[in-house]
This record gives sequence, structure tokens and C-alpha cells, in this order.
Amino acid sequence: MPFENKEAFSALTKPDTYLLYETRPNAASNTNIRFVLELSENIDGEVLSVAVNEAIKRYPYFAVRVAVEDGVYKLVPNDLPIVVTETKTPAAPLGSSEVNGHLNYLDYETDTIYFNVSHSITDASGYIPFIKSTLYQYLTRLHKEDFGTDGIRLPDDACPAAEFAFPTADTLPEADYTYHREPSMGYFPFNDYMQAMRNPSPENAGYYCIHMKQRELMQYIHANDASPATILSVFMFKALSGFFPAAELFSAGIACNFKNAVGCAGAYHSLSSALHVPYKRSYLDLPIDKLGTITRGAVMLQSQPENMVIHTKALLDHIAAVDARKTLAEKKEYCLKEGLFTKGCRDTYNVSYVGHTDFGDMNKYVRSMNTVLAGNLVLEINAVGNMFYITFNQVLKTDKYIRAFMRVLDEAGLRYSVSNYRTKNVPTVELPEE
Repeated sequence: MPFENKEAFSALTKPDTYLLYETRPNAASNTNIRFVLELSENIDGEVLSVAVNEAIKRYPYFAVRVAVEDGVYKLVPNDLPIVVTETKTPAAPLGSSEVNGHLNYLDYETDTIYFNVSHSITDASGYIPFIKSTLYQYLTRLHKEDFGTDGIRLPDDACPAAEFAFPTADTLPEADYTYHREPSMGYFPFNDYMQAMRNPSPENAGYYCIHMKQRELMQYIHANDASPATILSVFMFKALSGFFPAAELFSAGIACNFKNAVGCAGAYHSLSSALHVPYKRSYLDLPIDKLGTITRGAVMLQSQPENMVIHTKALLDHIAAVDARKTLAEKKEYCLKEGLFTKGCRDTYNVSYVGHTDFGDMNKYVRSMNTVLAGNLVLEINAVGNMFYITFNQVLKTDKYIRAFMRVLDEAGLRYSVSNYRTKNVPTVELPEE
């Protein structure tokens, strides 16, 4: 997609700056994502560097750096190469000179590629096409195979205007607030975060990878009136209830993509929010199928188009409030107190179904794909080929939570495998000052 000038580009990518204002020194990685792609063979870093810099030509909105102009963060085109580096701990900060100022870079070790990106500029649904394009460029160079290009965006493909779509007050339909109710949010495991802050060793924050066959889990899901996200939400409720005996109310934050509801189906921007499902302690006596119905019902109610419009209007109101602050310091101070990300993370745990990623003929080279982020007790679900890959994110190095979760899976009669504990290594972000 041609851009008349830097200002035109910055206007189209403006929505991607607002999470940046919420970045804080003691939790600078809270809005970054690290995708873990394990392949069936060791990685060739030189070929990968060529591949990603070919793939990025199709994704101008992922080749950006942050500039400060008149007290405003702006994203401007970054012509420097996307960096590919060997993995180190801690990971190089996004936006730093070490990664050419980019909010997007790759590192690798042995048979694994790590894709690092600021959540400000996209979400999983917007970023996974870039992962597919990069893998295509990499494998075609490495193996000289014809993998087919169905579902793959190529460097010379046009970048349609629809990818930049973002709702405005004028484009959103009217919403009826009559039946809208803000759901209750339950116990928040504050002590985990306090322990992590007192001992912020990068090796402590980590994750487990759970592998399950799609067919087996889907059979169980269909038998219990659920979906991948809702059944795992039920499992987490049952697993965590014993750790917080004084809590009478738990809540699950289940991620929901609003793009279709607000007329931006093809957008790369992050347009999602958490739906909050409350669980009373007394629900522990209910059978799984009843809990599945309760969870799915809450999700269906909150994901009605009108509720999504209401959430999006709140987002637009927040953007307007940030714009009303004149200086960068004022914008950051406001967002650290009133930011949607800051104020919205108060559930007992979170679950996000990233979706099914079809790598086509390249599937034979993909061993697994996981999504890592800074949050605690966050399940990220990826489906690739005939497998589910569930990432169990924590802020503390402990096996008590995963063992409780495994007991629930055992009680359900489900087969699975679990990795050892792995360091998250989610990068922080460096931002320019005024």
C-alpha cells in the first residue's frame, strides 16, 4: 500500500501507540509477546535473516520505530533490517539500538525461532500471518521445495487498506446499554506478583508447554457443551480453587476478538478484550458439562455485538482522553493510572485461544507453537496440524499450579504431555524521551 508521506503512515498506525504510554520501568514487558516456533531441524540464522527481511516487505506496519513529536508517540517507517540474533537472556529490548529500533525482531537457538513483538502494534491474529510468511521464505530458501502459497502473503502482494482499518465514533453503530452489566471479577493472586517483584530474576518467570491431540480434546469439549477456551477455563477454576481457600469468587478473563463486530475483520491492529466469567466456589460441586454451559453462556452473552461496540467505545474514549493530554509525561502519567491494559488485568487467571494456524505443506517442519507473555496463570492455546499447544504462563518458578492442572486433566481422562519449566525471556521495550 503506497503512503504519501511519513505523516500519512503515522496516521494509519496511530492506534498502535496507546499501549506504549502504559509502559512502566518495573514492568516494561507487560505488553510484549514472544511466539515460540519449534521446528524439526536446527535453525540456520543466516537464511532466517534473509527470509524475515524478505517477508517484512509485505508488512510495512511491522517495520516501524517509535518517534516523539510534539509530546506524542508516533510510529514511523524503519528502513533498517529486521534483526535476527542468537538467543540470549535477557532478550534484547524491543525499540533498542540492538534491534535497530524495531518493535519486532527474531532470535533463535537450536531448533527454535522466537518472534518478539510489541502487543501495542498487533495481537496474535494480526501477527501470525507474518510468522507464516517468514517461515515460507525461510523453508523455500533452505529446502528448495514448492510448499504452495495458499494462505501465504508474499512480498510483492498488495497491502490492502482493510488491514489498516480501525473503528471511529462515526463508524460504530449505536449500542443499547439497557441490558449491559459489568461482570464481577473474582480473587486476584496479588501475592504471586509481589513475590515476583521482590525477586525479579529472569529465570523465575516462565512457562510450561502442554501438548494434546486435537481430536481427543475436541471430543471431550463437544461432550461437555464447551469450546477450547471455555473448557480450559473450567479446568483452571478447578485446579486453582484449592490454592486460595478464602476466595468465594473466582473469575476467568477469556480473550475475545472484536474485529468482526466493529467492521474491521481484516485489520492487523489489536482489537480484543477480556470477557470476565465469574465462578462461585459452590460451583465446584457442579459436573463438568454444567460448568461448560455456564462458561459458554457467559462468553456468548458478553460477546454479543452490542457489548463489543460498548467496549470499543470505551477504547475510543480512552484514546480521546490520552490525546487531550498535551505532553508525553502527562500522557504516560494518565495511562499508568487509567490505561485499559493496566485497569483490565484483575482476573484470577486468563485464557486465550489464539486459533488454528494452517502452515499447509510446511506443517511437517513444525513441531510446536507457543505464545509467551508476561502475565501470571495465563493459558495461551495454539492449534497447529492435529495438535493443541497450550502455554501455561507464570510469574513464579513453581510446579504447584501445573501439577494441580494435570490432576484435573487426569480426572477428565485426557492424554497429554508437559514440558519442563522454561524461562519466558519476554523482551522489555526501550522508548525515546521528549
